[in-house]
Amino acid sequence: MIKRIKTIDISLKDFLIIYLLLTIMSCKNINNPWSPEFADSEWLIDEDFIQGGCFSGKDCIPSLEQPERSSITGPYLDFLSDEDLVVGIFNGEKYVAYPHSILAWHEVINEPGYCISFCPLTGSALHQEADGEFGVSGLLYNANLIMYDRDTESYWPQMFLRSASGERMGEAIALRPMVETTWEN
Repeated sequence: MIKRIKTIDISLKDFLIIYLLLTIMSCKNINNPWSPEFADSEWLIDEDFIQGGCFSGKDCIPSLEQPERSSITGPYLDFLSDEDLVVGIFNGEKYVAYPHSILAWHEVINEPGYCISFCPLTGSALHQEADGEFGVSGLLYNANLIMYDRDTESYWPQMFLRSASGERMGEAIALRPMVETTWEN
């Protein structure tokens, strides 16, 4: 006796939508960094707009610590094309360009006395004074990066421009000048 298996005829598009929904639903509460450990924390922002950005929590995206530099004619910059976007700053001694491609991979770059943060989801960058190191918290506020400082565990939503939770709650980010331009410029 041969058993017949019923099949369902659906389009690839419908299959992908169903697959995506099932994947999202199955991951909804697994290791979500926006978890009960934060529920008792006081926040200056509406907690309804905080969500987990990556499921492994703090430092799920590794910050870059004092990266090596190359001169403009150096051998390590040939991956950049003239149209590539960079964040440019003056660090007090020289002009430095941070390519978006590097910023998107690390989101936070810690340098002596300052930090560069970049949120690939909103395309926003900040150049700020920093007396310590910042990391990626794994959380988002309105789809924007929330950093944390490693000394006090305070949380800093990038576009809020101040600490929203922790020991330094309410303290403003001290911004420094920067420009976003192309590598050619």
